[in-house]
Order: sequence, then structure tokens, then C-alpha cells
Amino acid sequence: GLFYSDLKQYKRATRVFLRFVKRFRQNPKSQEAYFLLGYNLQLSGKYDKALEYYGKIASDDTGGKLFYAALKNTVLIYLNNGNEDKAEETLMRIITDFEKNDLETGTYIWLAERYLNKKRFKDVLNVIEKAEANNGLSQKAGEIAYLKAESERELGNLTEADKLYDVVLSSQDGDGYYAASHIGKGLCFVETGDFEKAKKEFEAAIETSPEDNAITIKARFEMANAESLSGHIEEAGKLYMLVDILYSDNYYCPESLLRAGKLFEKMGRKKEAVALYEEIINKYSKTHAAREAEERISNLAG
Repeated sequence: GLFYSDLKQYKRATRVFLRFVKRFRQNPKSQEAYFLLGYNLQLSGKYDKALEYYGKIASDDTGGKLFYAALKNTVLIYLNNGNEDKAEETLMRIITDFEKNDLETGTYIWLAERYLNKKRFKDVLNVIEKAEANNGLSQKAGEIAYLKAESERELGNLTEADKLYDVVLSSQDGDGYYAASHIGKGLCFVETGDFEKAKKEFEAAIETSPEDNAITIKARFEMANAESLSGHIEEAGKLYMLVDILYSDNYYCPESLLRAGKLFEKMGRKKEAVALYEEIINKYSKTHAAREAEERISNLAG
């Protein structure tokens, strides 16, 4: 079987290993045969069958190192099939069961980023803690600090988050996260009511990445929020409308117009509010903001 596998004759190798496991189920080599079956099936593109045989490898001493290798190969199959949720689940099992492993820093970061996107902030910190315990994370310190900062901020640990954002801004490998860290710091200041410092951070984000629409639209939107919270209603309304003028985005644009409309209502400028709500309905008819805009027009008419 190994001979055929070395020759990349995976189908022949598979047939030999199948004969082995059928005839010698209780043989100490059966675990190795299961792994080799999975491996050759994987290489020949038969991923479902490969997963079946990798799944037969025991997690106890009989499976030994083969169980760890099978889990890693399973992750590759899931990623190849586009099943990132299963890959995520299997990676977490590896990290939990094998604290000392040979996974690269980038693998831990991939997992942490997925948890961050799913708003599983405690899991983000848990993964990074395990990564630090395993290999020290001397690389990508800026990116790791950013992931921790975002999670700490979302969990309400603003002082710790602010310190971590500063780590990103002072790191040599965090340039891809400088602007986002300015936004994060700004949001921390918003939470503590220091709106002037918040606005400076949002401005810094725009200055750092003026060509990055994902950064500048969020920074301008949060700046409008800060102006609104600080009581500068008219200025906030202008900033919200500027978001719709400068960008094309199915969340920020209708949401900005909706918030501007509500501010105009507060100022008693109902006609201008209705005009904004109608614009939302016409331009962004399939959004949540459009449904709310219809409700507000109805309420104003009544």
C-alpha cells in the first residue's frame, strides 16, 4: 500500500489498505491503515470517504499521533469543500486537546477573526491565550493586539482595550490595523463620554487611510454619532447626510439618512425629515431602514 502511495497511485493504494482493514480489524496496524486510507482517498479527491476513515482513528493511545494528523487533514478537507464552520470546529478541538502543537500563528489568527466576526469575544481571547501559551506569538503582534482590543472593548473592558489599541499603533506590523485602531479608540472615548477625543480619533482614522472606503465610511458614521450624542444635532445631521453623498453602502447610507431624519424631527423640521425618509424608501427599498422610514412617515402623517 505504501509502495503504491509513493508512486501516487492512490486508487491502488486505497484498494490494498481496504483489504487490510477488512481482514485485520484487530491488528495494531489497523489505526495506521485507517489513516493511510483517509490520506490516499483525500489525495484522490474522495473527501467524504476520507473523512469517514479519519473518523475511525481513536483519540486514545491506540490512535496516538495519527489522531492529531487526521484532525489536521480533516481541517484541510473542510476548507477545500468551503465548509469553514466545520473547519473552525475541528481547529478548536485541536487547540483544546493538543495545547502543544505545530499550528502556525496565522491559523490561530484565522480562528480568532472568525470568532470576532461572530461576536464570540470571549472565544477570541481564549484562542489568543492558547496561541500565546503554545508559541509565544512573537509574530504579528499588531494584528493580535487589535483582535484582543476589539474583544475587550465589546466586553466593556475599555481601559484594557485602549491600551491594546495603543500597542497596535506603536507596532511595526500593525499598519493594516492603524486606522481601525483609531476607530476603536474613538468608540472607547464615546463610551466614556469624551466626545471631543472620540472625534479626533475618527479624524485620525480618515487621515491614516483616506482611500479605504470601509474605514472612512465607518469613521464618518461614528463621528456623526458622536456629534449627536454630544448634543450637536445640526452638525450630526450634516455628517449623516454626507455619508450618503460620499458612499454607496446598503447599511451605512440608509442608516445615516434615517438617523438624520430623526434629528430633523427633533428640530421640528418635519418636511425635511419626510424627504429623507422618502429618499431611503426610493433608494434602499429592501433595507430595514426603509421599513422604519415608512413607519415614521405614517406616524408624522397621523
